[in-house]
Amino acid sequence: MDHLEKLSAELVAVSRKVAPWIVRVNGRRGPNATGILWSETKVVTSHRACHRDDDIEIGLPDGSTVLGRIAGRAPAYDLVTVDLPSAVTDFSPIPWSDKSGPGLVLGLARDRRGNLLSKMGLLASEELVHRISPAPEFLGSPLVNARGEFLGLHLMAGHPRVVARKELEEMLQKLAENRHIEPAFLGLGLHRVESAQGYSCLVVQVDEPARQAGVLIGDHLLSLGGEEVEDPEQVSEIVRGLPAGSPITLELSRAGKTLEIEVTLGARPEPCFPRKFKKHIKRVIRHFRHHHHGPPPHPGPHHHHHGPPHHHHGPPPPPPGPPPEETELC
Repeated sequence: MDHLEKLSAELVAVSRKVAPWIVRVNGRRGPNATGILWSETKVVTSHRACHRDDDIEIGLPDGSTVLGRIAGRAPAYDLVTVDLPSAVTDFSPIPWSDKSGPGLVLGLARDRRGNLLSKMGLLASEELVHRISPAPEFLGSPLVNARGEFLGLHLMAGHPRVVARKELEEMLQKLAENRHIEPAFLGLGLHRVESAQGYSCLVVQVDEPARQAGVLIGDHLLSLGGEEVEDPEQVSEIVRGLPAGSPITLELSRAGKTLEIEVTLGARPEPCFPRKFKKHIKRVIRHFRHHHHGPPPHPGPHHHHHGPPHHHHGPPPPPPGPPPEETELC
């Protein structure tokens, strides 16, 4: 047997070893997702995989199908727990590994027929970083090592990541205490500006956490929670990974001075109507440009200037151009 055949046989053996804990989850229209048997009566999977609270179809490892019910939901963590109608027979504890090191790893999921799907990857360091497969079946799927030990669960709390056992247990403990954990909301809309200081906070929704804490239109956001801001989407990812009520520190630059503001994150509101939000964004941008560059010139070919000529000092303001690219409110 050559090396590739041996590796293939070993990977098949690993898949069979962990198969008793991997279930198919169908709680939405379209493709199913995956979950793990956390206990003999409970399944843990992704919040995004379950669009309803009842009649969650669970395909068990033995091929049977049962209907479960959501016991706890945490959109902030992209996590739900599903109660099974009866205990699974012959259940044994999940074989976890709390240490991850360089080596081969497997992402394992189930398709709509209950067959195992696998994606092989490589961990190049001890840090547990692994990108989820784009296939929807891998949402809520486990990541295992070459010994058939569970390393974590693929979730999408703002961005795809693997949640290791310790963090997963902490999430589940909070979920057991609260049953529903709302995703957080900061109340900022950001767009990129030509500055070495960061990004300008051009949208602060009225009465939302950031505004109440004292953030102003035109502030430059330098860091969030001690993490330097490199992209507006990064801010959204950080906020979405936290529950409502969490405190977070913003480092801002305002009029050449650096200041820190602590914000208590609120609960994320329902999405507003896109056209209304777009008009709001344009209105704020017009206000910002008017404040920094003065009002726009009068339209029309017969515009006459009265009074002494006005001389501009310094470089002329940049042309208005198209509105800068925005992100959603985070």
